[in-house]
Amino acid sequence: GGGVGRGPGGRAGKALGYLWACLLVVSKDYGRVMAERRVALRDRVALACRVMDDASLSASLRTLTHALVEEGDLSALLLTGLNWRAQVLLSHFLDATGDVQSATLLLAFLPHPGTQAFQYTREWVEEYRDLLDR
Repeated sequence: GGGVGRGPGGRAGKALGYLWACLLVVSKDYGRVMAERRVALRDRVALACRVMDDASLSASLRTLTHALVEEGDLSALLLTGLNWRAQVLLSHFLDATGDVQSATLLLAFLPHPGTQAFQYTREWVEEYRDLLDR
């Protein structure tokens, strides 16, 4: 069965991901290291900052950020920061999960009311208020 530590998401899967990433580093295949989902994003970014040249690093981070934002993966906040890109990320997150509460609570850290980003997300706040009123 799929017990703890088994399969791609378990400890064994993560350990294999890190082992695989080590082999990719030795072969200087940094692009594939950046794509290795079994390695934590913070570790992939830290490695890339140490071993990639500026142009490759910039291109890899752009590609990775775009992919994570499109998937609605909140770990992308590490790369986007809390700005307009985070609003796009939260929109994709909401589409993927339907988690209005998390998206709305994260909105509290985005630009203040009256800015363009806030206008697009005001309805999330209203939906969350409606949810709380039930």
